[in-house]
Amino acid sequence: MNAVRSPLFYISVADFDPLERERLRQLIERYGGDRTLLSLTDEELDGALGFVRSTDGIRFPTVTGLLILGRESALREHLPTHEVAFQVLEGTQVRVNDFYRTPLLKLFERVMEQFKVRVEEDEVQIGLFRVPVPNYDRRTRKRSLSQCPHPPRLH
Repeated sequence: MNAVRSPLFYISVADFDPLERERLRQLIERYGGDRTLLSLTDEELDGALGFVRSTDGIRFPTVTGLLILGRESALREHLPTHEVAFQVLEGTQVRVNDFYRTPLLKLFERVMEQFKVRVEEDEVQIGLFRVPVPNYDRRTRKRSLSQCPHPPRLH
């Protein structure tokens, strides 16, 4: 079984933050996700997205569930290696060096905001038109965030 789908038998769904579930629903709406997910109850949503696994009728969070919906205190305790760094380099000088240990959707929003404030545009003259050319492509930012380079280690 894939490690992120593994149930964490030593914690409960009480370690999920209801605000993170609401954030998930808002992001589904904002970014055009599967709208059928919005009509599901919290329990149905957790099951549909693999955030929980049931054993003998008891719902246990999976690593995925904890990473997406977990309270920050639960993440620190149960997935202590979960951390994302956001760095901005200018040559060899580090201009920004921020570290986050938050649920992934909250992290996504924070890092997207970090990118957004750093977008600068140059204009290119094409005939009679001036065309703005950003230094960061929005699609690239989202893609880079959605492809996690390292799976979490279980402790």
